[in-house]
Amino acid sequence: MKKSILRFIIFSSAVLITKVVYDFIMYMLPIIKSTHNPYYDVLIGMLLQVILFLPLYNLIFSFSEKFMDYYLKIGKKTIKQEIIAIAGGYLVLLIIVFCLLLKLKFGISALEQLVKLVSR
Repeated sequence: MKKSILRFIIFSSAVLITKVVYDFIMYMLPIIKSTHNPYYDVLIGMLLQVILFLPLYNLIFSFSEKFMDYYLKIGKKTIKQEIIAIAGGYLVLLIIVFCLLLKLKFGISALEQLVKLVSR
C-alpha cells in the first residue's frame, strides 16, 4: 500500500511540476499567441506540448523519485511515521504548484494575498 501511495505521489508530482514548467514556457513565448489563425495556434501548442512535455516529464519524474527517496531518509530520522512525512512533503509541493500556477495564469500572488490576510 505504501508503495502504491508513493507511486501516485511521484507520478502526480511529476505531472504537476511539468504543467508549471510548460505554462511558464508558454507564458514566456508570446510568439505562439501572435498568430491570428486559431488553427495554427492550436497546432503549434500541441506540437510544443509533445516536444516539451515528454522529455521534461521524464526528467522531472526521475528527479521526483530521487527527491522522495531522500525525503524518506530524512523523514525516518526526524519523523517515525513515513506516511506523515510523505503527506507533508506532498502537501508542500501542492501548495507551491498552486501558488505558481495562480501567478502564471492569473497574475495573482498568493503570498501577497496571505500577507494581507494575516496583517488585518
